Amino acid sequence: MEPMPNYWELRELIKNVVPRRVKLLGHDETQAALVKEKGRKRNYEQFNLLSQKRERKERLLDINEIKSFVEVSCRASQCPMPLNLDVWDGFKCPFKCIYCFANYWRASLYSSFFDNYKSMGLRSSDPTSVIRQIDELREGQGGDEEVRKALRLRIPLRFGIRFEDFLPVEGHKKVSLGILQHLAKIGYPVMINTKSDLLARPDYVQALASNPAGAAVHITLLTADESLSKRLDAASPSVTKRFATAKALIDAGVRVVLRIEPFMVLINDEKARVDEYIEKALAAGVHHMTWDTYSYSAQSTGMRRSFEAAGIDFDRMFMLTSDSQWLGSLMLSTMMSYFNANGLSSSTFDFGSIPTNEQDICCSVQDHFKDVGYNWGNILSATRLLTQRGRLSWKEFVAWVEDRGGFLSEKMKHDVKSSWNANSGQAYEPIWVPGVTAAGEDEDGIVWGYRKAEDYRLKRFLTMTGDK
Repeated sequence: MEPMPNYWELRELIKNVVPRRVKLLGHDETQAALVKEKGRKRNYEQFNLLSQKRERKERLLDINEIKSFVEVSCRASQCPMPLNLDVWDGFKCPFKCIYCFANYWRASLYSSFFDNYKSMGLRSSDPTSVIRQIDELREGQGGDEEVRKALRLRIPLRFGIRFEDFLPVEGHKKVSLGILQHLAKIGYPVMINTKSDLLARPDYVQALASNPAGAAVHITLLTADESLSKRLDAASPSVTKRFATAKALIDAGVRVVLRIEPFMVLINDEKARVDEYIEKALAAGVHHMTWDTYSYSAQSTGMRRSFEAAGIDFDRMFMLTSDSQWLGSLMLSTMMSYFNANGLSSSTFDFGSIPTNEQDICCSVQDHFKDVGYNWGNILSATRLLTQRGRLSWKEFVAWVEDRGGFLSEKMKHDVKSSWNANSGQAYEPIWVPGVTAAGEDEDGIVWGYRKAEDYRLKRFLTMTGDK
């Protein structure tokens, strides 16, 4: 297979694929609400035939405390590390990142089902209740089958999946801190997704560094350019503070993985900025990256307006790296190769880039944790195994998973098998991986084969641009 072309040569060609928009939204056009609220009927009443009275129907959200804690992600059939814990929540995250789906997801959810959602500020879990639930689940009590099995397998527990768990208010209330200290005490592995510099504080560093099972922190940092970062992450800590947080954690023995998600072609990929990013990452002691392209829905019109209010052409970026998934995947693979060549090991959830991954766990933490398990029964791991073996049947994959603890549930196994046989209708199937083809069929469906060959993404791209 021919080597991947230089990223910036492709970048020049890609400018002709989707032209930039001449006019973005004007200032007056951005004043509409950026968060979609569905809303419920106001002052809604129903007549009760038994009491012969009209009764007001309200559904109220607990605006002070989160009642649900440990859960297995709805994306578990595609993810090796799907055990999640969010202990902070709010209607809107104060970091105001314009690309984040979570504000729109919460707005749609809360405004659809609850009458008092606008009175909710930031709310947290009760740490005592969270700790009790974790301990009970580890003893096989409560919860559902998937959560209990995930804990038995010692899959690392992830903070900050749908909300930032390390906002300034956390530094005062120490909700997450208390849970981290308990996890260190019982030796249970933990991973954090964050943009916060709070984790550089000595008590948080100690809670993570003292965990004998290991702790890892994903710090989302899309660019080394302070000006661009402020446009993308409006109220998040500065680039300088996030690099300093990474160094403080690494110096204490905590794995830090820098996270570029979303990777946005023609926005955060200028060569001078990329080289500056690599230089600062290495100076902080970082050697691991994780990536993904912009994978959120174009139906979030408020998100589009947020980009345009910041002077960024959302439509061009979306069409290049999200709607055209194979094209964004090609550019991502090429950029990852550049980082790999410059001392920063890269992995990603993107299926087109699986052959470029340097670890089997796309979070780039596989070599860090001690005495842990993973959710090996997922389609990403199946496809990664296929690229290593060259040929794989469903039965062979199932045997491999069972040797590593088994599927989290029979339902999960069924979902993964659907993706294996290309029935899911999503971009999480073996066929998305360059070099993968159907090599046969048996009673379980497709037998897949893999060999390094001409990359269909590159061939398609060069055909589009007239370069081949």
